[in-house]
Amino acid sequence: MLFLALASAPAAAARPAIVEAISVELSLDPAARRFVGTATLAVRAPAGGADAVALDAAGLTVAGRPRPGEPFLWDLGRELAPGATAEVRVGYSGGAAEGGAWFPSPAGAGARVAFSAAITVPDGLTAISNGRLVSRTAGSRPGTTRFAWAQKSPMPAALAALYTGRYA
Repeated sequence: MLFLALASAPAAAARPAIVEAISVELSLDPAARRFVGTATLAVRAPAGGADAVALDAAGLTVAGRPRPGEPFLWDLGRELAPGATAEVRVGYSGGAAEGGAWFPSPAGAGARVAFSAAITVPDGLTAISNGRLVSRTAGSRPGTTRFAWAQKSPMPAALAALYTGRYA
């Protein structure tokens, strides 16, 4: 089941789902120092059910709203029964900054997830992320290259890294 959630849930009523995997699709524009992406989160409802996902997206613009440093709740738009799973897609954008957030991640220390990232960069640049390089193909726009990386073993989401540059 796919949810395209649009609003933050009221904090007092929210029951957050558990994020089990994150897949990021990201397009970088180094000249403009900007990026646009979609994070697809595989979530599972805990024993009490869920109606939101707790995310951290400091410095990103999510669904057209700038997000400062504090975590926020992403409304699922409906109740997930205990143990039920779903996919949640979160569109976002941001500015290229060293050490800054480059995707919305599960809020809270210690969240471990399977992680994959497909990064599209201008030809001549290389994108490196966690795990194993799965593919390197022409991007969907002329003059771009898409690098796909996958880390299947769960890892702390906070350790997801992205490096781009002209590497030999």
